[in-house]
Amino acid sequence: MQNLEVISVNIWQIVISLLNLLLLFLVVKKFLFGPIRKILAKRQREIDVHYDQAKQAELDAQRDRAEWES
Repeated sequence: MQNLEVISVNIWQIVISLLNLLLLFLVVKKFLFGPIRKILAKRQREIDVHYDQAKQAELDAQRDRAEWES
């Protein structure tokens, strides 16, 4: 039989790699996802305000048109 030492599984290397992955995920979550969510929430609020203003302008225009027609 051939010697397969090249294809070996080192459990400690796997555990350390998983811990590194977890640590990287936590750092990215704290410093990247949090600020991006805040920016997206702010932009969503601004868009909602613009839509509300447009809806109000449309209602005002319809009211003015009804007054003009009568």
